[in-house]
Amino acid sequence: ARLGASVLGVDPNSDYIRLAKQRAEGDMSFQVLDLNSPGALDALPTASFDCIYMSDALLFYFVPYEPGNPLDLKNFISDVKRLLKPGGCFLSLEPHPVFYVQPWLGDPSRPFTVMTEYLNTKWRINPPLAVLAKPFLEEGFRVVNIRELACDRENTSVGSRAASFAAEFP
Repeated sequence: ARLGASVLGVDPNSDYIRLAKQRAEGDMSFQVLDLNSPGALDALPTASFDCIYMSDALLFYFVPYEPGNPLDLKNFISDVKRLLKPGGCFLSLEPHPVFYVQPWLGDPSRPFTVMTEYLNTKWRINPPLAVLAKPFLEEGFRVVNIRELACDRENTSVGSRAASFAAEFP
């Protein structure tokens, strides 16, 4: 929004929406919406978004946060397709599926434990990249870029051990 875009922020949590409104700059609006509720996005006009961005939420369509209550990925993808303008893009920032950091399992001098799960998941943390992409590809989306981000080893805001650890893994 600071660069001139009109932005709509959506989250099912009213506290997050309240915090976002407090920090909003520029042309921003917010709505409390549960994307898994049937018809939640029906009021938004077709082909009205250049870009749809999602952070730390797509994984829950593959690994439900409520066991036995899966989210409707097919409906979500349909909503994204309907809402995007021709040539629009869907961006998703998700935890990397090659590992999951368990900060509460380590000793204070070694605060991180890495549980590796990729193709053979035991804890159902994050799906492999191919599993994330497949339903979108089947609905006509194209994957145009995948970036595996890592922390800068010189990042002083998180401490040298944490920065060194995070620089090794996406």
